[in-house]
Amino acid sequence: MTTKNKTTTTKNKTTTSTREQVEALLEQAQSHLARTMADSESKGSERAAALAQVKAILRERAKLRGELEITEATLVRSPAWKRVQSLIADALKPHPEALKAFVAAMKQAEEASGS
Repeated sequence: MTTKNKTTTTKNKTTTSTREQVEALLEQAQSHLARTMADSESKGSERAAALAQVKAILRERAKLRGELEITEATLVRSPAWKRVQSLIADALKPHPEALKAFVAAMKQAEEASGS
């Protein structure tokens, strides 16, 4: 296996990094969208599908880049946050007043976020 410029070659098969793959897919999807939009015979459903494809790839790229905003509601509903809450609650068991305050604060945060 050789590594050059984020490209890995294994048994005559070449792969690039995920980011590079997403960029290549985006370029292809945008090209397809441009062709579809320029084609006067393309159907509305074909145009919508091409646009949806570009949108989905842009979203994936934003995820990879860490550009998507994480809202309080998203955080409060996330399984990872539920696990952290559980760990904190377990750690606070020897301190009943602190545990009670923590539980009340988490309930208030959930209500405020609409969860």
